[in-house]
Amino acid sequence: MTADAVTRLADLLAATAREGRTLDGLPPDLVPADDAAAYRVQAAVLERRGERPAGRKIGFGPDGRVTGAWMAAGGLAASGAGWTTTAPSIGVELEIAVRMARDLAPRPDRPYTAEEVMAAADVVLVAIEIVVRRFAEPSKMPYTAVLADSISHGGFVPGASIPASRFREVTVAGAFAADGRSILKGPLVHPNGDWLAPLIAHASAPPAGLGPLRAGEYVTTGSLCGLLSVDVPCRLTGSVEGLGEVVIGFVGG
Repeated sequence: MTADAVTRLADLLAATAREGRTLDGLPPDLVPADDAAAYRVQAAVLERRGERPAGRKIGFGPDGRVTGAWMAAGGLAASGAGWTTTAPSIGVELEIAVRMARDLAPRPDRPYTAEEVMAAADVVLVAIEIVVRRFAEPSKMPYTAVLADSISHGGFVPGASIPASRFREVTVAGAFAADGRSILKGPLVHPNGDWLAPLIAHASAPPAGLGPLRAGEYVTTGSLCGLLSVDVPCRLTGSVEGLGEVVIGFVGG
C-alpha cells in the first residue's frame, strides 16, 4: 500500500467517524494489502484526531493470527459517566481487561504463562467496549480494511478491578443490562474459551504494527457476549463475577 493510499484511507476513516456516517466499501487501491499497512492506517487516523493510544483491544484474525487495535485516550470514559451520541442506538460489548504495570518484551520462542503475564499487570477489570462501525457491513469487508478501522473500536469504559495477582478469582459469568433489563442472549462466554488466551498470545508475539505491551496500557481481551446493540438513551450496567460492575449512561446529542 503506497504512502499516498495510507493517507487517503486515514483521511476517509477519520472523516467518516467525525461525520457519523458509514461506508459501503472501499476502492481497490485503498484496501490494505496486509496487516502492516492496516496498522499504518490506524496510526495515521490517531494522528489526524490529535490522539494518543491509551491501550489496545486484542484478539485473533479470521485465520488465527494475533491482531489488535489501538484505543485512543480520548475514547476512555470513567465508569458512571455519560456518553453523548447522535445515533439512535450503539454497539456494546462486555469484556475483561488488564492494565499493565510494566513493559513486557515479546518472547515468541517461549510463550509466557498466564502467571508471568499477570505479574506484569497491576489490575484486572471489567469493562465495556463501545463499538462504532465506519463500515456498514464489516463482515463483508476484507479483514485488513476492518483492521485499518481499528476493528470498529469506538470507546472504552474501565470499571471495577482487583489486583492482577488475584486473576484466578475471575469467573466468566455475570450480567449486562440496559435500564435494568438484561440484553444478554445467553450466558457469558469468551470466543476463545479463555479470556487469557489472546492476552498470552499477544504478550508473547505482538503484531509488529502495535509492538510490545507497555506500562500503563489498558488491554482488553474480547467480548464475552458478542456484539450487542442498545437504544439511546439508556443506562448500561455490566458485571463479571470476581470483578464487580461497570456503568455508562448513553445520552442523545
